[in-house]
Amino acid sequence: MASRNLLHKDRLLEFIKWLDENKIPNRIGKGEWEVRQIYLDGEWHKLYARANMPEHLTVQTKLIELVRKFIYDTRAIKDGNKDYLYD
Repeated sequence: MASRNLLHKDRLLEFIKWLDENKIPNRIGKGEWEVRQIYLDGEWHKLYARANMPEHLTVQTKLIELVRKFIYDTRAIKDGNKDYLYD
């Protein structure tokens, strides 16, 4: 089932940059509600805008683990030789 609150719209540009840095193909979505298309496992999967909760994007099921990896990777902050995760 798709996730309706995993990715905040304010993090979309950061997510696109992360996709590019990790060489994951992505492109602009089609139509009014598709925000982005991401190529994974031989198919294009989509992120959608939401009318009833515009601050979050709907993430298709096959993209959930990828978005979680993005969130994990971007939460890590470096302090000397130590990596920390903050809440």
